[in-house]
Amino acid sequence: MCRSVDSIVDSVQSIVLDVLGPGVTNGLLRVGVDLGDRTTFVVLICTVIIGITWLLLKDRPATSKKRSILLVGPSGAGKTAIFHQLTFPGTEAVGFLPSVHVNTGEALLDSPKKPVRMVPVVDLPGYRKLWHHMDQHLGSAACVVFVLDASNFLPVVTEIADLLMEVLGRPEIARKGVPVLIACNKQDLGAKVHTTEFLRKTLQKRIGTLMKTRVELEKAGAASKLDLGRQDSESFLFDACRSSVTFAPTSVLAGQLEPIHSFVAKHT
Repeated sequence: MCRSVDSIVDSVQSIVLDVLGPGVTNGLLRVGVDLGDRTTFVVLICTVIIGITWLLLKDRPATSKKRSILLVGPSGAGKTAIFHQLTFPGTEAVGFLPSVHVNTGEALLDSPKKPVRMVPVVDLPGYRKLWHHMDQHLGSAACVVFVLDASNFLPVVTEIADLLMEVLGRPEIARKGVPVLIACNKQDLGAKVHTTEFLRKTLQKRIGTLMKTRVELEKAGAASKLDLGRQDSESFLFDACRSSVTFAPTSVLAGQLEPIHSFVAKHT
């Protein structure tokens, strides 16, 4: 046992000698000897190491997980298909891939003014009962791609507007000014597709209606407070949100994903 302790002490002394130099090492060793126990040297060294480590780390900025690309939107809009095109580029495009789970992966991004990099991508399920998954991921979002089906819009416009209002108004997004792209997907369906301008105006109007109800719920303590920027009490405008909001036509099947690639490359 004594040999084992002596061996440990000798090893620690050798390491400290290399790291701290002979002056500090001998000083600490003398303190241990003066206290009558050579093993005290080890205790002193451990204390010093812990102290130095704490000093180095206490003012160090948080190195939380990488900022991610967040894919959000109602079920059936094509989020998971876009997710696969971002994380597995070149694979066969599939129009509809319903998912009830959070999908995570990484996209290889390259842009003229930034180095090639891997960026986390999070695909959130669109079913209303699963919206709570957003709580875990909004805080790490570098940008949000909100995907909607431009061909099947009016029957679910209230659900889309409600989810979009929630995303834009959440403090994790609004206070950081996280940019949002509204990907008006399924442009390959031709005549069935609504124009981006129609989608924009209709969503503004519907969110304006929902906003009034939400304010009353917030006052009654029945809903968490949203930060939708400097909105007029009678209407809602995307331009008044704290986050920049842009609309772009996209299609997975037609390979029309350049607006998404450009958006995420710019903001990550």
